[in-house]
Amino acid sequence: RHHGPGSARAVLDALILNPPKALVIEMPADLQTALYQIGAEDLQPPVALTAYDPKSVSTALYYPLARFSPEWVAMRWAADNEATIHAMDLPSSLMIALSQNEKQQLDYKPNAKKYRKVRRDPLGELAKLAGYADRERWWERTFEIQNPGAGIFEYTTEMIGLLREAYPEATDAECKLREMHMAKTILSLQKQGLENIVVVCGAWHAPALQQDMLTKTARGYAAAKRGLKGPKLDVTWIPWTYERLRAEGGYGAGVKSPVWYGLLFDDPRLAPE
Repeated sequence: RHHGPGSARAVLDALILNPPKALVIEMPADLQTALYQIGAEDLQPPVALTAYDPKSVSTALYYPLARFSPEWVAMRWAADNEATIHAMDLPSSLMIALSQNEKQQLDYKPNAKKYRKVRRDPLGELAKLAGYADRERWWERTFEIQNPGAGIFEYTTEMIGLLREAYPEATDAECKLREMHMAKTILSLQKQGLENIVVVCGAWHAPALQQDMLTKTARGYAAAKRGLKGPKLDVTWIPWTYERLRAEGGYGAGVKSPVWYGLLFDDPRLAPE
């Protein structure tokens, strides 16, 4: 999960248990140069890595990070332990192009939203089996409130793999394109001779990025991205706030209480339920 104390602690445990030489992170590839600043003492979370069009600053993407974000924990560990950091996700310029293309299609067909196929929520279905009406509450209780430990990744990857098989429609075209780029990046790093690579990504992507799936996942990337062209973007770090990390603020990967999550990450004894 992109923001969660249990996930973050489990990532740190895994890195300490098996220290990698290279860390491959789910961040847009065109933000790579900004990741070299991760070790700077004055770069303190919450912060957001921002890619924006200098000719139209309203065209921008934001990638928030808190001290309980697994990506942040992993990158700070890499900076402190001389491991290289590599961004593997689809470039943010292409993400903007995808968003603009989708908007144009909806503008051309005003009722397109109305007729979109409704997709079932695989994690929501799993939460129901566990007795929860709220998928976020189920994930929180299962993975975030307590430290699940480094061994959890094998099981979550297997779980998500089964869900992806049962609900193939839950992995849309944008997600597949992103995973193609991620797999292509990992394969390229391996061809360069990098060994002992650790990949940190959202749980849904993990099955597609297993070693035996990389070639299959990467196949067709050039054709899938043909015709996509986004604006040239500038990249910078900016201060962020817990308020903007809240789900209620409209942030898709937000959490209900960032302050509570911060306490859970720092010292669970200070964060009563």
